[in-house]
Amino acid sequence: MRTNLALLLTLALALAVGCSKNQAGNSNSSTGGSSPSADNTGTAGSTASGDNSSASQSSTSAKLSDSEKQLLEKVAEANKAEIEMGQLAQSNAASPKVKDLGQKLADDHTQNNQQLQQIAQQKGVQLQDQEKPDEQSMKTKMEKMKGAQFDKAFLQHEREDHTKLLSELKQQQDQVQDPDLKSFLSQTISTVQQHLDLIQGSKATSTQPSGQ
Repeated sequence: MRTNLALLLTLALALAVGCSKNQAGNSNSSTGGSSPSADNTGTAGSTASGDNSSASQSSTSAKLSDSEKQLLEKVAEANKAEIEMGQLAQSNAASPKVKDLGQKLADDHTQNNQQLQQIAQQKGVQLQDQEKPDEQSMKTKMEKMKGAQFDKAFLQHEREDHTKLLSELKQQQDQVQDPDLKSFLSQTISTVQQHLDLIQGSKATSTQPSGQ
């Protein structure tokens, strides 16, 4: 009897220890299972956030095409030439109307050039600060003129330059895709057209005596 009772107690103790181990194992398994899930959720959220940030940066740093960059260069060259010629008219012109026209050309093209520089900076375009040889040659020639002779030559040159520039800008208007550049180009065309109208209206005064 004592032997049987001892065996029964031993079996009961073994069963109790086994149940205790199983409960501990289940508890650890449950806790460990939730941790990887949390880690995966955090990683996924971080990745999604990073993708959104990259997409936003890509949108704001959109690059211009080669033809759009060349258009910026063309307008920059025109602005430089018109600013210098407008300033020259302040000292060499005889007619008050020509002087006023020269002042307006210098002011408007200076403002246009400031807007141009802002767009170029936003789009990561490095503009070349240079003047075309033919423009430099014309400026040197007109620097030697005074009075009525200058007035006539100035109006002739500005009429030809603005007519050519207006035609070139209109030809490229439909090819521009960048919305910022498209808006700037539309404003520039309006300004150049206004200048051309003023130049043609002032042409008649260049043939009259200047009072010099």
